[in-house]
Amino acid sequence: MVVGILTLTIPSSWNHHRRHCLRPTPPLIKCESGGVPLTKQAHRFFSSLTSTAAVDDLATANRLIKKFVASSPKSIALNALSHLLSPRNSHPHLSAIAFPLYTKISEASWYNWNPKLVADLVPLLDIQDMERMVRKMEIEGFGVDTISSNMILSSYGAYNALPKMVPWLQKMKALEIPFSIRTYNCVLNSCPMIMSFVRGSGGFPVSVSELVNVLDEVEALLVKELVESSSVLDEAMEWDDLELKLDLHGMHSGSAYLIMLQWIEEMKSRFRVEECVVPAQITVVCGTGKHSSVRGESPVKTLIKAMMVQMKSPMRIDRKNIGCFIAKGQVVRNWLIQSLD
Repeated sequence: MVVGILTLTIPSSWNHHRRHCLRPTPPLIKCESGGVPLTKQAHRFFSSLTSTAAVDDLATANRLIKKFVASSPKSIALNALSHLLSPRNSHPHLSAIAFPLYTKISEASWYNWNPKLVADLVPLLDIQDMERMVRKMEIEGFGVDTISSNMILSSYGAYNALPKMVPWLQKMKALEIPFSIRTYNCVLNSCPMIMSFVRGSGGFPVSVSELVNVLDEVEALLVKELVESSSVLDEAMEWDDLELKLDLHGMHSGSAYLIMLQWIEEMKSRFRVEECVVPAQITVVCGTGKHSSVRGESPVKTLIKAMMVQMKSPMRIDRKNIGCFIAKGQVVRNWLIQSLD
């Protein structure tokens, strides 16, 4: 592989037209082979990894990654990650560091989950390159976690490789890697039949079993793998004597749909038991669409309303908080018990 020549370019460091004084723009090391230009700090970081043979030393590599992220502002840390994920990066021997670096970046106090960032990064790797990186990362002792797994699932989705998602979800279970809301989002956003249900104006299956029966083989397998683990539902649900609350924040429409189906089945299962204490109130939190593409129009809220209508649910929009559906616990219990008859 031909490594491009590195040249140093220093952009203008100050903008005198701003009211407040800004930091100088970090100098960039341009890779003439076409890779993402590097900041000097990122270049020193990669040099340290190479010169100390840290790639072969897990403890040293983790220490250097942790130190680099802790001492670097957001722009420099993300610049290093973008360079590693570039198909023409000048440090191909460090490609296995990409996932551990991303994991540590995601733990930084300044980091907020940005779907666009991941969407921009994932297509830079084709599936074979990504799988090669994962194998190399595992061989070199870097553990695969939920964050890196979600990146892998996103990549499969970007290339419409749904069949590859099934064994990866099974691998996550075997390694006891917990699913997250983003796991649901990555998988279900890539399922065309499920997305046609949640985006359409017609009816849709109102139970997990009904849904599985109408899906094709691959999407049905993906749904089964997701619902066999209750971790995401357990995190989204709070159940005590006063209130049963389901919080759908962070979920895309497909995830909210499946979690609702799981939640309803969970309530039915619990309410079957006579000793079950029925909460005074039941609440579903959807949000008001502040983060939607059209502000104030929440696709999740629209979906949940359609589900409530189709299932003839007694839950209604809360007049005091239009981002929630509420009902008395006993009323919901009676409705669900009747649906079992």
